[in-house]
Amino acid sequence: MHGFSSHAYSMINEDNERVWVKFYFRSQQGIQNLTDQEAETVNANTRESYQADLYNAIEQGKYPKWKMYIQVMTQEEANQLDYNSYGNYTDHKFMEEPAMQGGNVKNYDFREDDHDYYTQPGMLFRRMTKEQQLVLFENTARNMGNSTLQIKHRHINNCYQADPNYGEGVAKALGINLKDVDLAPTSPDSEKTNEEANARGYEDLNVPSEPAMPETAKDLGPEGRNRT
Repeated sequence: MHGFSSHAYSMINEDNERVWVKFYFRSQQGIQNLTDQEAETVNANTRESYQADLYNAIEQGKYPKWKMYIQVMTQEEANQLDYNSYGNYTDHKFMEEPAMQGGNVKNYDFREDDHDYYTQPGMLFRRMTKEQQLVLFENTARNMGNSTLQIKHRHINNCYQADPNYGEGVAKALGINLKDVDLAPTSPDSEKTNEEANARGYEDLNVPSEPAMPETAKDLGPEGRNRT
């Protein structure tokens, strides 16, 4: 589907002048819709049909693309409008027509300068009281349900990288011995590594596990658990 920026954005150009800009994104895949009857059939098989369609297209190398266009209005033109130039759902008669096409957005690694995923979660964890940490451990364990051991081990690893006590607490709530968990920092190819490990005979890590239902924290009073 097409998209647009809703609001007009206030920006400063290279001449230090304020301009108002709207962004438009035109689908290069075309637009295809379902009738109510077709949607009923599709949703009978999966409620996440659009998500599945996107996922499958990317897996097949059919990456979705949009062309980006902008329309620009000067501050003087905005002053002549009888409505708010910042408006959400309005098109502006003064905006340049046709819209100017922008370049193709580079597929860049937005994490290039920030691959530290653990410092902030660790700092937050250490600000918690012991009671709050216990609630966190047990809430996490219950909500992981019957996830595979591989997923539980991986989450314990992530928690451990943020703070060893965090990882240890989640492992205990899940009923998992921390010594059985690979605590080496994960790498960008960790998914591929997990798949290779399964192929070598570790399939037992990739089957549903028994849910953990810890309830130690249920009788905690508000003192220590709540924070004003």
